[in-house]
Amino acid sequence: MKHIMTSKWKFTEDPFPAYRKSLIFGRNKRDFAFLPVKDVLPLEDEDENFILPENKFKVIKIKEKGTIMIVPGEDNSNRCLAMIGTSGGFRGDCGLRKEDSTAQILIVCSAGSACDSSISIIALFDVGQRILFYSYGRRNNDIIIYEWTGKELIYTSITKAEYESCKICSDETEVEEL
Repeated sequence: MKHIMTSKWKFTEDPFPAYRKSLIFGRNKRDFAFLPVKDVLPLEDEDENFILPENKFKVIKIKEKGTIMIVPGEDNSNRCLAMIGTSGGFRGDCGLRKEDSTAQILIVCSAGSACDSSISIIALFDVGQRILFYSYGRRNNDIIIYEWTGKELIYTSITKAEYESCKICSDETEVEEL
């Protein structure tokens, strides 16, 4: 399994080792999320991100409490643990398009105010799976797509109108050619 981070999640060891994200937009517009890490030391890359060593960790869910965490272990699958996100435009919003996303969403951290908004998630991708975000504001109305190819996480941004027209064409709707 590979670990990719495009959205900055901080790795800290106090009070316990975990990836943490804190979003604050004004008063009472905040969210906090974390993913515990047990006995696996992330390595710092050239972008000053703390990335987990490839194929040296597993993601588990504890049955008793439902806690999701990273533990040591060998996972040679072609999956990807990704920390991704987006932000809304000025006086807009952003969020997940869960109905169009196929990857497994583990953790969501989302907050916004009248002028700013942001969402950051941790997701587990199998080959060919994707996550879709929406982002709109005064100057944008976009769909952001992250798709795992098995080797890299592909980022695509298209307008909502382009996405809707592509979606209509790709639906399994019976059509008659004229």
